[in-house]
Amino acid sequence: MLAAVKFVKRKLVKKVYVASPTASLSSIKLLHDIVDKLVVSNVRLGLLGFAVADAYMIWYDISDDEVISYIYKNKTT
Repeated sequence: MLAAVKFVKRKLVKKVYVASPTASLSSIKLLHDIVDKLVVSNVRLGLLGFAVADAYMIWYDISDDEVISYIYKNKTT
């Protein structure tokens, strides 16, 4: 997230808004002062980080092939 914010700021945008369904408290503290608006609906307090999947009741990983099929299915030309 930090890399994305830094990239966008180099493009001389007027404001940077960040929204995330889940993030660690340390990530929030890191971004708080460098973005204009930060919204996180699920703050994780783990000291050693966390798995994003831990923030969801239902989560499953998908294969690379499934991701590629979604990309091609939704590709507009």
